[in-house]
Amino acid sequence: DMFPIYLHRIQMSPFRSLEHYGKIALTGVFTTFSGGVNGPVKPYNLTNVRVPVTLVYGENDQLTEKSQIMKLAEELKSIGVLEEVRPACSWPKFNHFDFVFAKDVGKLLNKPLVKFIDKLYNKYNAV
Repeated sequence: DMFPIYLHRIQMSPFRSLEHYGKIALTGVFTTFSGGVNGPVKPYNLTNVRVPVTLVYGENDQLTEKSQIMKLAEELKSIGVLEEVRPACSWPKFNHFDFVFAKDVGKLLNKPLVKFIDKLYNKYNAV
């Protein structure tokens, strides 16, 4: 019964975004989209990141492997901007699509995320 909603959201998603995701999935590198899918693989220069980063993932994500998230986390940690890596919520079946489509995403993800952002704001605003 969610199929029409998925289709509607996909239609709104630019095709280039899907191609970019495909390039990252095929190469295994967090890369720019320059040159399209078959263009050169140019990894993002993560040393340019200057703000605290929190990576949030779904425990049951079929589109992004946890190992990829941990690899990115290590890169961000090495430049000193990684704040936290954590599951999106306590529900073990939470997946990639649930970030947008879960009927209780407000309770499972959004409210805890806003609290966390508020905590970070207070932490860094005091500096």
